[in-house]
Amino acid sequence: MRENMGETVEKPSKMRENEEKQTLSPDFPTLMIRNVYELIKLNKKIKYSQMEDNLGVDESSIWRAVAWLKENGYINPEHSKVKGEWQLL
Repeated sequence: MRENMGETVEKPSKMRENEEKQTLSPDFPTLMIRNVYELIKLNKKIKYSQMEDNLGVDESSIWRAVAWLKENGYINPEHSKVKGEWQLL
């Protein structure tokens, strides 16, 4: 809440939810890595090409972000070829 000319104004609930989500999300070195992680979290069957389209970046950027996520234990280093799903750790 904040005061605005003597009135108390509450933040909309959507803004509070976003602030809470930001404090609960893991720390990533770049926004790109965080965005890739969020896409995988939303759709565990997402493909590299879909991530490229969603984020508007080239394939090598996605590969670097995924490599960082694997190295730092956010996703399983072995992408499941059988199920075709990412596995978050």
